[in-house]
Amino acid sequence: MKSFKAKLYIEDNLATIEFDVMMKGKYDEDYTPGWNFGIVQHPALPLSQTVPRTRLTLSVYNEDDMMMVGEIFQTDNHGVLHMLITGTTMEPETHQEEMVQEENIAKAKEISLQFLDLWLKGKKCIKYNFIYNYAEPTHPPLPLKHIRKGNYWEVYVKKPGETEFVYHDRYMEEDDSESMVEMKDVYEQIKHDKLSETYPDGKPARYVPTERDEDGTLKPKEN
Repeated sequence: MKSFKAKLYIEDNLATIEFDVMMKGKYDEDYTPGWNFGIVQHPALPLSQTVPRTRLTLSVYNEDDMMMVGEIFQTDNHGVLHMLITGTTMEPETHQEEMVQEENIAKAKEISLQFLDLWLKGKKCIKYNFIYNYAEPTHPPLPLKHIRKGNYWEVYVKKPGETEFVYHDRYMEEDDSESMVEMKDVYEQIKHDKLSETYPDGKPARYVPTERDEDGTLKPKEN
């Protein structure tokens, strides 16, 4: 099973997913993580609301174990990415803390919808960083960036010692109509803060109970 983490954000008017792929030593040639889009349901905040409200935001999950591995990030004025929802904000004890959490979740929902709108319009980018904790090969794979241009993906690489990506190649890949239908369904669910009980093909939707650790990372919920 390939381990990886992801960040979802908007950069240069592109819906961008950035993967940190954990490599299993120098002989590992599995560079592409198995992933799909998911939805995170944020529980209602009871301290100040007479009518508690549940919100939905976009995420990415690992297809091998169905666990969420990435959520929405926001870019500040200096181009630095920040995680909007963290473990320290998930159990507010005061009205002020609850207001901050509500604002962060609302912002994550706003960016989720902007992200999906761009993605559906074909304005998308996928980045890959390859992480070695040990036994790094002599020539490790370079960081990659794929940008969608019509029916093609343009591939850019970041060479050693460089800070910018440079054009490398391109390949053709037509949009999957079934995937587009699924993405539109995800958009509508998040827009209306209402999870669907079925997928667009009529199959029952799958839900995975989770909870956040101190860093805000979603983990399987203990029984």
